[in-house]
Amino acid sequence: MKIKTICGLSILLITVTLLVACLSAPPSPRWTVKNVLDNVEDMFVVEEHILMEEGDIEYDWFNLVMENYHYKIVSCEVVGRDAFVEVVITNKDLKQVVLDGTFGYIQEALTAALTGKEFTEKELNEIYTKNLNNAVAEVNTLKFNYIFTLQMNDNKEWIITNNSNKTLLNAVTGNIILGFDELNNIMGGE
Repeated sequence: MKIKTICGLSILLITVTLLVACLSAPPSPRWTVKNVLDNVEDMFVVEEHILMEEGDIEYDWFNLVMENYHYKIVSCEVVGRDAFVEVVITNKDLKQVVLDGTFGYIQEALTAALTGKEFTEKELNEIYTKNLNNAVAEVNTLKFNYIFTLQMNDNKEWIITNNSNKTLLNAVTGNIILGFDELNNIMGGE
């Protein structure tokens, strides 16, 4: 009986020790990147748009980005206090969707307007959404290779040092930023 109790207590002590060790161990660079990419929606949801409703243009764009976004961690290399995590991110070519969807919308709205038809804001949003969906169906899926650079800080936490650049944002969003930039240039913006 004493042996069973001692074995049981030993197993419990080992389990608690391992649990404490696991919980107190700093996350790995791979985990840090995975956590960021798993929570990529947070990069787009700002306080003003938390209550997006179906039918809103922002809601449609957000869904276009998120429903086509996928990633895979390919490799992770740690060198001292630096780490490099290579990721392949896939998404639809939303740059082309921005251009094709917007020009399809403009063409359809102008054609109808020339016949004297007037639109409500809801009808214009529906036309735009329809053109976006048509454009999505016809574009290719893009693959982006991206290497996250991380450094371990004094608290033994891995900090991503290159996550705020346009390359990553375009990879995650399927080049949507490039699409809006190009659309802005075509329309005569700065």
